[in-house]
Amino acid sequence: MKKIIFNLFLVILCSHLGAQVQEPPYIEVQARAEKEVVPDQIYVMIALFEIQDGRKSIKLAEQESKLKNIVKGLGLPLSNLSLYNAQANYGNINNWGKKDVIDRKYYSLKVSNAETIGKLYEELNKIYINEAYIYKSEYSQKDSLLQDLRIEAMRKAKNQANVMTRAIGSKVGKPLIIREQQEYYPVAYENAMMTKGLYETDDDVSSNMSESMEYKPLKISLSVYVKFALD
Repeated sequence: MKKIIFNLFLVILCSHLGAQVQEPPYIEVQARAEKEVVPDQIYVMIALFEIQDGRKSIKLAEQESKLKNIVKGLGLPLSNLSLYNAQANYGNINNWGKKDVIDRKYYSLKVSNAETIGKLYEELNKIYINEAYIYKSEYSQKDSLLQDLRIEAMRKAKNQANVMTRAIGSKVGKPLIIREQQEYYPVAYENAMMTKGLYETDDDVSSNMSESMEYKPLKISLSVYVKFALD
């Protein structure tokens, strides 16, 4: 008798557990929100080379002094200019046209717009600092923008779910699962690079720069996956 009661208890328990794990009706939707913005933190890599070319000697200290004067002349604080330890990552930088490179240094300069970059390249063309390129661009208000994109994406997801469920006479309930994925496309100033050999004229470089400077805004995108319960 005890065995029968125990088996009956197991059957009732299993039925109860099965009812508990049964998933309620739901709907799954995905939505995306995105916005293009103008980057306001643009980082330019500037390569300095100490060169001995016959009687011509170009010292690093001289180049560093001239570079700092250029930065101040552009109205930028010197704190925007920092020494960049790029020997390992940028050791393959283009050295064509440069003879007997003795030493080199890499500086990173933070600027806020394309106009300043154009002026910077013009000034660099006037001296022996002759190689620079943009290696990173960012948007300082990205976190705030992402908050707005989250709200927009969730609203789109809710609206999409409402449209779909109205067609079957149902209603959207509480969200059961929410997942998000951020996408950040730092493609501003694509191909913006300045290189000049020792025997290349400033006019040649200015012409090349006008052809290579291509501006594109940053695109920041956020998508959400939402699983809604159905009432």
